[in-house]
Amino acid sequence: MVAEAFKQVNPADPKQAEDVYAAANPTKRPGLPEEVGKLVAFLLSDDCSYINGQTIAIDGGQSNSYGNV
Repeated sequence: MVAEAFKQVNPADPKQAEDVYAAANPTKRPGLPEEVGKLVAFLLSDDCSYINGQTIAIDGGQSNSYGNV
């Protein structure tokens, strides 16, 4: 999803832009589409029937570095 953004940030070397982004993330890597898909599948399942009105960050912990927002 962000591959195009990395190309815009650094057209000559999008991998370098990805590496800079990943270095700031606690997991040290970008998220994978499959990881987002697994969350969506869970939210669509009966396993989360008691969850409502939540914002779920799926960012590898990146938002924790922003403090209470």
